[in-house]
Amino acid sequence: MERSWFKYRILLIYTIISVVILNGIYDVSKSVIDELFHVEQGLNYCYGFFQEWNPKITTLPGLYLLTLLTPRCSLYNLRMIPLVCSVINFYLIYGIRLMLIDDKNDRGRLKVLIDTMSIATLPPLYFFSFVYYTDVPSMTSILLTFYFALKEKYQLSSIFGLFSFLMRQTNIVWVAGIFGTSVINDMMKEIYPKIKLEESTFSQLLFSIKTHLKQPRMLFKLIGQTIKKYYGYILVIIKFLIFLVKNGSLVVGDKTAHPATLHLSQALYFSLFTLIFGFSLWFHNIWSFIKQIRNKRFVISIISIAILMALIIRYNTIVHPYLLADNRHYTFYVWNRLYGRNEYMRYLLIPVYIFGMYVICKSLHGSIGFKLFYIISTLLTFCLQGLVEVRYFLIPFVILRLFRKDVVKKWTFIEFLINVFLNYVTIKIFHTIQIKWPDFDEPQRIIW
Repeated sequence: MERSWFKYRILLIYTIISVVILNGIYDVSKSVIDELFHVEQGLNYCYGFFQEWNPKITTLPGLYLLTLLTPRCSLYNLRMIPLVCSVINFYLIYGIRLMLIDDKNDRGRLKVLIDTMSIATLPPLYFFSFVYYTDVPSMTSILLTFYFALKEKYQLSSIFGLFSFLMRQTNIVWVAGIFGTSVINDMMKEIYPKIKLEESTFSQLLFSIKTHLKQPRMLFKLIGQTIKKYYGYILVIIKFLIFLVKNGSLVVGDKTAHPATLHLSQALYFSLFTLIFGFSLWFHNIWSFIKQIRNKRFVISIISIAILMALIIRYNTIVHPYLLADNRHYTFYVWNRLYGRNEYMRYLLIPVYIFGMYVICKSLHGSIGFKLFYIISTLLTFCLQGLVEVRYFLIPFVILRLFRKDVVKKWTFIEFLINVFLNYVTIKIFHTIQIKWPDFDEPQRIIW
């Protein structure tokens, strides 16, 4: 009983500290970059003006529908929505991690709690708990979709999947990923009744597909069971396709600024993001990576991957105008002082990207279906985006962290301390550095 109460004490401390930070950010800034459009739209919904829509907004109205739950229409209350979602995320992360581990005794629960503290304080995610953006509520809707899917409450999961799509259109790839993973798992269980899905292989998947295709009765049985069991996901995907056809684009509002663009370099940036914010993922994998270098096949693979990465950097590095113009984001400074200043620096980072990819592959656990759809969903999340934004990496990174298996308590706790330090620096910079923009009356601040 004492151990279970400890979790709620940590959650209470997390909430109190977050409220203090929210108040501090509210005192120094009443308008944070694109929050200007979100707040205006949120207040319209809060007051019942549902027909008014700002054409600069590119997402569906999921965030603004949440304003209907606020007791009073104000900027502070709107900013409170992501904060409440952040607290809910803490609870959901703990619950999902607990479901996925084998060791559920006090020692295992302590590991899960430390892991939860680290994931919940992920700096680019945690900062957006204090401003009226879609990122944190979007994460909440995705976590709820995964949470109820793991509990096999698929229709409830699909409802939150629909809301995640309303929050941000690209979230549909995760709804489709959950659906696809579930169907593949059912199909493989039909062929291998005693299989441990976490140990399933790609060859077993291919054999399962071939067997179903060769036996129409088995295939039609699977299709019938799929429709009956997962009709909620199917309806969400159909609604998305209808939206895509009618809208003519994935984004609403300003379509010219965010056209779908093949941008494979984003995968390289994600590997770097994973290394920067995933200390507990890579630190204990350094030695295993070094040992693999003795293997000739591994070295040949690395050389091949390095050549592929060099070609991607050379021919598919896209520099969005916003990346060069908006000095209120950290990516502006990283690009202009690192990537943009010296073109050769992009190639010098290839070994780092390779190690990052290695860490991602080593950290990815679950059934072969999950691994397959994780890779597909992750690439679709950001490889069709021309603009480089760390916010695009949040959901893939958090899901990677949720489904990892090997948790080393001391490295995870160090990662948590690193996150606390980075959050302190981020918030300190937000409070102290002011940037004058002609379109805004008050000074602008630097954010992720």
